[in-house]
Amino acid sequence: MCPPSGNPDTASEALPPTLDARAAADPTTTQDRAHALWTDAFGAWPAAGRTGTAPGALGIQATHAHYTDGFALLLPMHQHLSVAVAPADGDTEVAFANDTAPHASGDPRWHRLTRALAARYTDQPHRIAVASAVPGCCPDAYWAALAMALHEALADAPLTPDGLAAAADCIAEATARPYSTAPLWAAHAAARPFTLVDTATNEYLPVPTPLRDRMMWVLVDLHTGPPLAASAERARQETAQRALQRIRDGGFPQVRTYRDIDYRALDEVLNCVTEAQRPLVQYLVTENHRVQKQVAALRRDDGQMVGALLLMQHASRRDRWQAAPPAANALVAAVEDLTLDGIYGASLIDRGGAVLLVGRQHAFAELRSRLGRALSGPFRIFYP
Repeated sequence: MCPPSGNPDTASEALPPTLDARAAADPTTTQDRAHALWTDAFGAWPAAGRTGTAPGALGIQATHAHYTDGFALLLPMHQHLSVAVAPADGDTEVAFANDTAPHASGDPRWHRLTRALAARYTDQPHRIAVASAVPGCCPDAYWAALAMALHEALADAPLTPDGLAAAADCIAEATARPYSTAPLWAAHAAARPFTLVDTATNEYLPVPTPLRDRMMWVLVDLHTGPPLAASAERARQETAQRALQRIRDGGFPQVRTYRDIDYRALDEVLNCVTEAQRPLVQYLVTENHRVQKQVAALRRDDGQMVGALLLMQHASRRDRWQAAPPAANALVAAVEDLTLDGIYGASLIDRGGAVLLVGRQHAFAELRSRLGRALSGPFRIFYP
């Protein structure tokens, strides 16, 4: 189950003329849309009505955290999701809106997820309107923003680690996919410009860097959908747990999660698991380690290393995790083949099939004209 996404549109948003033109979206925009949708769907706005808003949290290097506790690096987005809620006499009712495309609000899957999340925070039925500017190609970011906006609007108690874990379990059950607390922590904290999360200890901290404003961060929605089916994701989660038990039994009893494995001991660890499990174990250990390298590169203001690490991440998802659609591989290959100075790297991120590109603005002005030639299908551009 993926969030509502934009219609295929090759004539997508143009590159801004200057970096300053990428000003952060005003969250009151989605709040106003949620209010308008509520009144259209349910009538006059009552005095007891409340609103909640949260940013999407884009997983720069975070997909692995759905399968093992550990480190994740996320980017709180300029795009927000807002909910307008008010008590109801009967059952909870839900209405949806989306900034990127018309959405069939009668989709019962979205209603079930929203009702389930709302029930985590209140026993009382509500009428809920949801308006979002978070791209549907970023489902992890969308789900986290929805959960945190509902918490702000409905919960009377502060958010706790147990509450976050319960929300993650709720999303996992409704979507039938493993879901980490990392996007939830990042959406809740909105620690800009980047957020480093350790899901093993329920800690997070901001990662200061001038690169968030100095470079272009471009998200390309290829309209491919999730690379893996929900059943395949659950199967990989089970394989990861079986492999972890073999690692413990094979001489590493202190290992609780893949985060605990020293990268220098990876060869020894791989000898503990089956041949079929090795690519998965390599991916989970390597990505946890790569998060720390990416944080160091951001803090050093090293844009070229940030891009190189993204390229490595994509190669790992393609070759070890084996979950990169052909369109994403073609786009990343086009970035690697470009001789333009200033395009630093690209990678498939989140799990909705979107690709993140990073580099200098002057290089993107030329790259934008080449995207249509590099991609055979429709695409849309966002600036997270």
